Amino acid sequence: MNPANLNVPPSPEWNPAGAKKKTGALKWLLTSLVIVVLGAAAFFYYVYIYKKAQPTTTTTPDTSETANWQTYKNTIYGYSLKYPEGWEVDEKDVADVKFSKKPKDATLASDQKILFEVKSASTGKGTKTADWVKDELKDTPYSAAESLLGGKEAITITQTSDQTQEVFLIADDTKYRLLQAEGTKEDFGKIVKTFKLIARETTKTTNTTTSTDILSQTYTNENYGYSVKYPGEWVAKDMNATKEEHVLDQIGFQPTAASDTIAFSVKVTDRTVDNEVTLYKAGLDTAKLTAEIDASLGGYSGKKITSIKGSVETAAIFLQKGGDCYIISGEVKNPAATYKLYFDQMVASFQFI
Repeated sequence: MNPANLNVPPSPEWNPAGAKKKTGALKWLLTSLVIVVLGAAAFFYYVYIYKKAQPTTTTTPDTSETANWQTYKNTIYGYSLKYPEGWEVDEKDVADVKFSKKPKDATLASDQKILFEVKSASTGKGTKTADWVKDELKDTPYSAAESLLGGKEAITITQTSDQTQEVFLIADDTKYRLLQAEGTKEDFGKIVKTFKLIARETTKTTNTTTSTDILSQTYTNENYGYSVKYPGEWVAKDMNATKEEHVLDQIGFQPTAASDTIAFSVKVTDRTVDNEVTLYKAGLDTAKLTAEIDASLGGYSGKKITSIKGSVETAAIFLQKGGDCYIISGEVKNPAATYKLYFDQMVASFQFI
């Protein structure tokens, strides 16, 4: 048989059409694989990188225990805080605000229990909180820890004797001291967390009138070169008719609500600061000297003395200017007063001209 006449199909290996089909299938397989890999990469990027990088903007209602508490604002010293319902606020002295509550079985106003207290005062630039704490608690054993108050660095101290707490803060040339008083440590901690520094207002609005800055009046003494601001509801009183020996000039400031009370005064004498300080301390009588520190005001140095008699706290600043001694004194705290005290604000407004 002639091999040329045999009808033998060609081997697949040599079939050009089959080769084309295999090449197409391979391309399809590779394309599908690339798509799967790219899809997986995109999914991984979205879930593990992109999504995690997006900020969360969930808003949750305030369900904290302080959500329904009352808010107190002190626009003189620039702070606000929340306090529990049922508590009362005593701000006769805006520099020493007390929060209290009368016990259920109490019958007298004097039974009011002070649970929290905020003391504020102006301070000189450069005053360090740690130094202030040491000066205030030099005779009191305590432990201290750094903390935050109103977003500012502060110092929280715990007294060793009774474990009561206080927080000390200096901000914008103002000292803030928060005291636990007779309240619980739990309430103290919650109130401290709500403490915020706010803008100080220079206007005070009532339902019927709007008055400018509380220290709306200015007394100027051209003879002895100084000026001081005082509240709009106070009056300045010339006291030279009754001045003593060595007193060159003296002026007093009276709240109109207490016409017999000199709540703030400026006296000029021909003595030295040391002499006046000695005489002042000798005349304290039954009052207790609570502090004697170096002081400076208006570019002049001297001394500051604070004392307390009963529940009334007073302070006096002695400054030496040339051969004259300027004595700035007044009530700092008086729980029984029917008027507000502005000793720190008036001192801060004092200037030599």
